[in-house]
Amino acid sequence: MEEFLIYLLKSTALLSLFYLVYVLLLKKDTDFVANRKFLFGGIVAAAILPAITFTRKIWVEPVSNYTATGITETSVNEASPIFNIWEFAGWIYMIVTLILLLRLGFQLISVIKLISAHPIQRNQSYYLIETTKDFPPFSFFWFIIYNPDAHSKKELDLILCHEKVHARQKHSIDVLFANLTTALLWFNPLSWFYKKSIEQNLEFIADKETVAASGEKTAYQRTLVKITARNFPPPLTNQFYQSLIKKRILMLNKNQKSNQQPWKMMLLFPLILAFMLSFNVKTEARILKSGDNKYSSISEEDQQILEAHFSEKTTEKDLEKYKKAFAEKNVKLDWDQVLFSENKLKKIHITYTLETGDSRSFKSETDENNHLIPFKIGAKFHENAKVAFIAIGNKKPGQKTEEQLVKKVVKPDSEQNLPQNLVYMIDGKEVEKEVLDKLDPELIAEINVLKDKKAIEEVGKKGKNGVIMVKTKKRQETNVENKSQGAIERTKVKIRELDKKDVLPISADSLIAFQPTKIETTKTGIRNPQPNFQSDKTAQPMVIVEGEEKDMEYLKRSIQPTDIKSMNVIRGSAAIEKYGKKAAGGAIEVKLKE
Repeated sequence: MEEFLIYLLKSTALLSLFYLVYVLLLKKDTDFVANRKFLFGGIVAAAILPAITFTRKIWVEPVSNYTATGITETSVNEASPIFNIWEFAGWIYMIVTLILLLRLGFQLISVIKLISAHPIQRNQSYYLIETTKDFPPFSFFWFIIYNPDAHSKKELDLILCHEKVHARQKHSIDVLFANLTTALLWFNPLSWFYKKSIEQNLEFIADKETVAASGEKTAYQRTLVKITARNFPPPLTNQFYQSLIKKRILMLNKNQKSNQQPWKMMLLFPLILAFMLSFNVKTEARILKSGDNKYSSISEEDQQILEAHFSEKTTEKDLEKYKKAFAEKNVKLDWDQVLFSENKLKKIHITYTLETGDSRSFKSETDENNHLIPFKIGAKFHENAKVAFIAIGNKKPGQKTEEQLVKKVVKPDSEQNLPQNLVYMIDGKEVEKEVLDKLDPELIAEINVLKDKKAIEEVGKKGKNGVIMVKTKKRQETNVENKSQGAIERTKVKIRELDKKDVLPISADSLIAFQPTKIETTKTGIRNPQPNFQSDKTAQPMVIVEGEEKDMEYLKRSIQPTDIKSMNVIRGSAAIEKYGKKAAGGAIEVKLKE
């Protein structure tokens, strides 16, 4: 929406530029045909030029991989404004434009109905239509409508000569485009004056050629003054009688020698060039490769955008479609803890992995009514730099949007320009680079890059080439006594507490599926126990595993949670309709990973 509105603003600026040049330099000239071409060209330019862009290329040195955004993923909380001015303006524009386009359509239909309601007489390449209605003569393309009883024969000859000029030169095309322009650029006051100038100039052309063909300038001027409109003429037509009769008569008596000089129109070209250079030029950065003159390109406008939207309406087919689409861009999508209830997606845990090996996971959230909060994965791709940006997050109504962002810089083919002897520190302790490379990105809370003086102040002279400082997320720690064969061994265990969102309903009323606290230890073989299923109903839910009926004990004891791809819970009449009365307690459909 924002891009379209910007296009409209550029279009209205160009149209205003043409109008100002016309009013200041061309309006008083009597070369009306040239003025017609200029005004019509303004409409065409306003429609086409804003959509044309030029590329300016710049060459830059390779960017070091060791920057704050180049080492690993960075988590950012980004506020999404509740009120989007572009979206609001877009809706207002579309509503008003739709009304004006409908009005234009009704006007066109009314003219066609008026023409078809009368007998038509062919006169050379024109179609003459006589009417008894009391409105001034007018033409619409090759059709000329007039009331023969309202004019003398001499007046009628002059009127028909005037309208034939309109028909022969197809002035109706100009009128239609002028009306369409005001319907689309209605918010620009100058567009309405532009339309009026086009209509006036067309009358000047017809007046000039009628007098030249008939040689009756005085009689023609009297006819202009004599004819008045008692009723409004049909819209979208060229009428013999127009307001501003005084201007038409003044233009008829003005010296018809063209005083329009080419330089007047030529002045417009520098203005258009300045406009295009200011608003229609995009910048493309080209990164030089080490040792040669080859380069790769990055352009914001050339980025390809790929998005996957997740909501309760998302189906398993959608999931597979998303996975395939991202795989084509070398981004691997995996998910587990997938839960469908009544054919609605209730829970999903997604992990994406980049070609570099970096990964990020995201767990869906539910609102107070246990409805999945919609979220999306969005990624931008450069042709050469591959992933330029990837985000995953959701938005609760009226709250901030939380997104996890990954930004990657372009990596040069050669690493000879990378800084050497960097100092790496994790939680204040100096470590080797290999330790940092193996660190789970999920554990990283913050990354800081120190250079020059600040680096030396932090670690001394050894930090002259730079310091990479990593802070990890804090975990709860406890000691566990392991009694084995009379000996006591103390083992440090790290514990992650569960969030409430990890416990959610998956059956008819109170069937609960949850994951217990995760315990990590380096000296024991503790693993996650099985999910616990309980129900306060006497009728146990029916269990279907890969299309085969199983009992609840089989689900508890024979299937590991990590082997489950998705679980779909069907309740009430829907379960009975699908599996019969034995599914009165509901049905749990389980699909396993391959």
